Amino acid sequence: MNELLHRYVTDGSEPAFTELVRQHIGLVYSAALRQVNGDAAAAEDVTQAVFANLARNAPRLVRHTSLPGWLYTSTRYQAAKARRADGRRRAREQQACAMNQVLHADDSDPVWHELRPVLDEVIHELKVPDREAVLMRYFERLPLAEVGVRLGLSENTARMKVERALDKLRAALARRGVTSSTAALAGLLTQQAVGAVPAGLASSVAQTALASAGASAGIALTSLNVAAMSKLQAGIAAVVIVAGLATTLVIRNQAVNQRRADNDRLRQQSGELAQAQAEHERLSELATLANGTSPNNQTELLRLRDQAAKLRTMVALQRERDRLTTEVERAREEVQKNNKDTDAGAGNSATEAASNYATELAGAMMNYAYKQNNHLFPTNLEQVAPLMPPQADTNLTPARYEIAYAGTVESVSKFAHPDRVILLRERQPWLSSDGRWVITWASLRGGNRVHFQADDDFDAWAQQHTAAPEAPEQ
Repeated sequence: MNELLHRYVTDGSEPAFTELVRQHIGLVYSAALRQVNGDAAAAEDVTQAVFANLARNAPRLVRHTSLPGWLYTSTRYQAAKARRADGRRRAREQQACAMNQVLHADDSDPVWHELRPVLDEVIHELKVPDREAVLMRYFERLPLAEVGVRLGLSENTARMKVERALDKLRAALARRGVTSSTAALAGLLTQQAVGAVPAGLASSVAQTALASAGASAGIALTSLNVAAMSKLQAGIAAVVIVAGLATTLVIRNQAVNQRRADNDRLRQQSGELAQAQAEHERLSELATLANGTSPNNQTELLRLRDQAAKLRTMVALQRERDRLTTEVERAREEVQKNNKDTDAGAGNSATEAASNYATELAGAMMNYAYKQNNHLFPTNLEQVAPLMPPQADTNLTPARYEIAYAGTVESVSKFAHPDRVILLRERQPWLSSDGRWVITWASLRGGNRVHFQADDDFDAWAQQHTAAPEAPEQ
């Protein structure tokens, strides 16, 4: 547990929060500066937003196992928002150019020049334990003994863990075309990962974050100038959400309307059946009397038999009504479940964008299977990358996802619930803006899906939604 954050939560100690900002602002500001392409003003805005979120969410984060990890992840998503704010970036272009001159003075090392644009994305792809080890050692610059204390390990075990994490980072960078030895990479991270912070920024960030935490939860962040941009951003977010959900909701509404019509028809049949049952009782009494009558009553008996045949038809209709009622209830429960799954992520534009991109990837996989691969799903998303439209968000690439099912398109029909089986999913879970871990995926039907949970261990969930190729779901 972070002692400074605990003091701020329990005692309302502003000096404790200011010291907390001072200790971690280098990590946050340097990561933000890399991810907004050297725009100093935008990096300061991102830094301000991250610590304002920290102040507002302090009670929930006071027992977080790794505060630097939370700050690093939060920086990544705030920086993504800043990159999409083209107007603000253009307005501060002159300041960014000035800062770039300073940055280029430190970029004399050609390996760092190649490493800097992809560093944060590759670090984010590491598993959480490896990412935490790299952040503590090279971003917080903690000695190995302190890293061991935080991870609950001995100093020697902490050293081995950091070295293994660094090897994984070097291998991931090599796949991006950035090659370096482990020792050289360690030296670059030590020297360059966390740079100088503008004078007075820590004090300004702490004061604004504290003021933001004292305001109501509904007030927008003043540090991000949302007062001027909120209406435009809200409109854009609404358009994105409506565009992503429109097709799904229309189909579901049509299904619900159809089932309502079936219900109305069944209720009408129920009324007719009640009348038929009353008639059946009357005819049964007549039939009992007719059994003991003379041949002169044969005409009445024939009429009764005709009535009995009609009653048998009505009984069959009753059975059909019961069957349809059961199907309607089952369909209604399925629609409600799907609506809940979709609504859970609809309020987060980053979640919605990732979910929609997964749907586009699934469509490209089906396109590839039908047109180029003899109805067999691809085994590598690089095969379908040429079929994907260009994306404005550079975080959305096929490399972010992995294929979970490699059967044929026809085999999808063998599954009892193909909309519950994973076709492709994100490789790594990530924190949403409300603090939950989230992963987006597409089903064998190609529909977009979002799954939230409290921790980042998605193995049990994945096992429940993964099936062997060409095998029916259990």
